Amino acid sequence: FKDKVDHLIGACRDKEAKIKELLKKLEQLSEEVLAVRGENARLALQLQDSQKNHDEIISTYRNHLLNAAQGYMEQDVYNILLRILSIQE
Repeated sequence: FKDKVDHLIGACRDKEAKIKELLKKLEQLSEEVLAVRGENARLALQLQDSQKNHDEIISTYRNHLLNAAQGYMEQDVYNILLRILSIQE
């Protein structure tokens, strides 16, 4: 009987040790998930900023093209547009 009790006590200690180990792993994985979520949020904001900048550039470019079509353009804008066109070709 004592042997069986000692065996059960040992098994309980092994299970406790395993549970503690798993809890540590769970805590570590939770921290990693939080870090990844933070990085995702940062990247989403960066993408949003990039999209906004892109939209502003396109809008400015279109305004310059509209002005050019209407015959109004500053010389430096004209030179920049010529450079863009030559790069695209």
